[in-house]
Order: sequence, then structure tokens, then C-alpha cells
Amino acid sequence: MTDTFSPRTLGDPLPDDARASRIIAAAIETFGARGYTDTTLADIARRAHVSTSTLQLHFSSKDELFRETVRSLMLASLTATDDESTNVLAGATVADAVRAVARRYWRSMERPELVAILRLVVAELPRFPELATLHAVEALERQVHALERLIERGVVRGELRPVDVRAAARTIVATLAAHALWFAYPGIYAGLTGPDRDRAAAATIETLIQSLAPTPAPSTDDSSDHA
Repeated sequence: MTDTFSPRTLGDPLPDDARASRIIAAAIETFGARGYTDTTLADIARRAHVSTSTLQLHFSSKDELFRETVRSLMLASLTATDDESTNVLAGATVADAVRAVARRYWRSMERPELVAILRLVVAELPRFPELATLHAVEALERQVHALERLIERGVVRGELRPVDVRAAARTIVATLAAHALWFAYPGIYAGLTGPDRDRAAAATIETLIQSLAPTPAPSTDDSSDHA
């Protein structure tokens, strides 16, 4: 039976304790390498260079530590999306702001340990359904909402073509998430990705931006008809 889980938002920091941070870092590595089932608190304590009893002063069970590990990784991966909205107001084009959000999200998914832990969240979904919900609400939906605001502004300004704003934002996040997963497993997906991650990121993001570009107005120059 698992311990009771009290929902916490990603904005709630862990106590400012160097040992707790070290334990979380060790848990990220250990859970990512060995999986949830094959990891013990003793394994994590050894990697963190603390005793198991010290670890349990901070995290009473493996379930609690796994939850905090996932939460910590998601917090670290969140992008500072407010900056992009500010950039639009400061004079940047909406397309450039969307590019910035997309690039930051792509970079946030470059950490192999994050991909490994998120894979564990999916694998352990029956045991930790709230973690999948936390990821969906606090990470993915925040990205989608930030892009929605930018795309809607671009449509109003005429910088982007009229689109289903939510569908467009969701498509951008889903496409980048899929590419990040492919690059996390080059041995499997090399035929899809190619070797150059940065080049693939730039090309993918630019393709997404171009799909939002306004349709050119029909030419009114009929001089060729009178040649």
C-alpha cells in the first residue's frame, strides 16, 4: 500500500537542504538507470553518500522519494514562458516569440534523465496516476497555454494566419515531444532523426512556424495580361 499523496504544485520548493537536494540528484540517476522496482532506498542512499536512516528523515518511503524526484525534474525542465510574451510586447515578432518558446521546450527535453524518468512515470501509471496528471497539467498544459496566447496574438495582428489556436499549440508541443523522445533513443530512431540534433530542431521548428504563416494575398499586378 502506498503512502498518502498530498498534491503540490511545481512552484512549491523543497526545503533548502543540501542533503535533500543531493538525495534527489542521486534518485534521478538511480531510478533512471535501474527503474522503480529494482531501486531501493539503500541504493539511493549509497549514491547520495548518506545513510538510509538520514534519507528517511527527508523522504519516508520510496514512493514519496519517487514522487519528489519526478516533481523536481519537471520543475527543472519548465521553460520561462513569460519572457517570450514580454518579448512580443517589446517589439519581437510573434513568430520569433513562438520560435523562442519552442526552442526552450526542445532544450528542456534534452536531458536523458528526464526522458528516462518520464518513461518510468508512464510505466508506473497504475501506481502513480497523479504524477502523469501533474506532468500533463503543470508541464504540458503550461507550454500549450503559453503558445496559445502567442498564436492568438499573432492571428489578431495579422502576423499568423487564422487557425484553431489550441490545435496549433498542441501540435507544436506534441511534435517537439515526439522528436525529443526519438533523439533520446538514437539506436532505435536514428533513421528518423539523423545525427544532428540541433539541425533537426531548427528544421522542425521552422516547419511548424511556416505552417502558421499568413497566406500571401493574390497578386493584383495584371501587367502580364497586357504585354
